[in-house]
Parts: sequence; structure tokens; C-alpha cells
Amino acid sequence: MTTRSLIGCLLAILIGLTGCAEEAETSRVTQENFNQLKEGMTTDDVQAILGEPTEVKRADIPMVATASYRYADEKNNRIELTFFNNKLTTKKASFTD
Repeated sequence: MTTRSLIGCLLAILIGLTGCAEEAETSRVTQENFNQLKEGMTTDDVQAILGEPTEVKRADIPMVATASYRYADEKNNRIELTFFNNKLTTKKASFTD
């Protein structure tokens, strides 16, 4: 194989790999994932389905811990969850597609 051919092959491989790296990750903020969320799930259970939240707000009062998790994607799909003592208590969503 000539040097030119080798360089051409390497460039083709690099261009192909770059295209794969730029491929967008599929959003987890979907109706299907929202439907899997059940009252009483822990934050770990929810994160196993949705991943890390976009935003977290906590209010720690002695003996009571509340947290609000918000998930949003580039299409403005949103899931908002409230936890009381690490258990899912309320959920709401808004989907654009």
C-alpha cells in the first residue's frame, strides 16, 4: 500500500469517527419514560430511567427533605418531579412532539 493510499484510508476512518461522535444523544425526556415513573420511586430509581436532572432544587428542613427535579431537552420537552424524603410524590410533564 502506498503512502498516499494509507493517508487516504486514515482520513476516511477519522471522518467516519468524527461523524459518530457528533451524533446527538437521544433525549430521555419522553412520554414513554414519563409513564414508567411511579409514586414512591427513589431518586436513584428515577435517575436510572431519566439520567441526571437538568435542575435540582432542595429544601431541607429538620426531619423533612424535599427536592424538585426538572428534566428538559432541546425540543422544550419537560418533566418535573417532586420528592418527599427521597420518594417520588408528584410528577407532571409537557411534550412538544
